[in-house]
Amino acid sequence: MTPREVRGRITGLFQITVAIGVAISYWITYGFQVHFPGTTIQWRFPIAFQLIPSFVMLVLLFFIVESPRWLIYKGRDEEAIVNMAWARKRSVTDSRVQEEIAEITAAIKEEQEATSGASIKEVWAIKLRQTSPRKLTRAHIGSFCITKITPTLVNNLPNGRLFFLFAAINVLGAAFGFWLPETAGVSIEDMDVLFGMVTREERDRYIAAELEKRQAQMQSVDTEGMAEKGEVRHIEF
Repeated sequence: MTPREVRGRITGLFQITVAIGVAISYWITYGFQVHFPGTTIQWRFPIAFQLIPSFVMLVLLFFIVESPRWLIYKGRDEEAIVNMAWARKRSVTDSRVQEEIAEITAAIKEEQEATSGASIKEVWAIKLRQTSPRKLTRAHIGSFCITKITPTLVNNLPNGRLFFLFAAINVLGAAFGFWLPETAGVSIEDMDVLFGMVTREERDRYIAAELEKRQAQMQSVDTEGMAEKGEVRHIEF
């Protein structure tokens, strides 16, 4: 539900939060190894300490509304519009809210049409094709490799050489980013178009059809409301 204008900053804050959490966990583990050697608290406290933020997150989950994307996927369109309007601090009839809902609905319908009647193997193949290369590289391959080689690098690259190696990797990663399409201010649904999952013409056609359907539904509701008011007035007279 993050607005496209601030999605990059929110993602960056998320990454910073994860990095800070990992750093804190390393220092806690190191501190207990130094000050409580040979005791069970050396490993019991670092494991138990993780339950505190987990519990806080569990409690806060009860105060978060359901994702409009998930609601639309489950066929609960009206709830999706209400939640989107709540997240954007706008009316359910606002044009921007209606457009975002139409984009999400179009993307979900395209996905359902692409996977309709397909086997589990074929669905996974479609999902992999629709996954951004950056996500696969960064979240899976990169994390796995760094986790595996870090202990070896710590032992074989003393005097700060390890930090220079990581700095060089970051510089190369930043250089690689210049070859990727710009996603600033682009919605998640528009990324399908950006990375060639669907053409702009197909997406616009789906969105136009959804907007037309929703406008017709709103007009029907308004007409029924006016008719009911007319009946009430007639009774009052």
